[in-house]
Amino acid sequence: MNPTGFKLWSSFQYRFFVCLVLVVSGPSCQSSQSPTQPSTNQAQPNTHSGTSPETALEAIASALETGDVDAYASLLSSEFRYRHGLSGLFGRERELEAMSCVLISRDIVSIDLTFTRRPAEPSSLVALPAARRIRVHEFEGVATDSFGGRSLLYHAEIFDFYFERGNPAVGEDPGRWYLVLWQEHFVTDCGDTHWGLAKAECLNPPARD
Repeated sequence: MNPTGFKLWSSFQYRFFVCLVLVVSGPSCQSSQSPTQPSTNQAQPNTHSGTSPETALEAIASALETGDVDAYASLLSSEFRYRHGLSGLFGRERELEAMSCVLISRDIVSIDLTFTRRPAEPSSLVALPAARRIRVHEFEGVATDSFGGRSLLYHAEIFDFYFERGNPAVGEDPGRWYLVLWQEHFVTDCGDTHWGLAKAECLNPPARD
């Protein structure tokens, strides 16, 4: 083989060897236009979307724990009522005003909630025949303020939460459940450790001597 032919053959061997190494070593020898892979940044299903009474209650608990009044408001029906005792009653706007009042006046940054609940069941209230009720026991909230101080904000032996599907006529999503009635039972005179009383006293502070 003449020198020129030897050089060409050697060059061919070298190129063949390099390509073989790259193919064996992995994807670097493959086209940069690899098939599209599923995105790992896609939004995950929201378990607090309110698509069931149970997830709606979880979302309410999350909003209360973080003091997120806007998130809380988005879960309340336009017909929402909060009832405590025999006569205490808040409508939707009053409830949101009261919640904001308590959070701001006490400089609360978070609330630790503990409670147990039963599965959702059909409503027994004549006024809410299409609602689903979730009964909650030992509902307790311990608040933390901006200085790290902790205090019992509310405690109730039994709460009944009534949820209804959204009414599209008032702009609600019919695929979601909204809280229409928060009923508090077994009210005792326990001062500001009671959620209903805490809100009522915040909106209407008792006269000081």
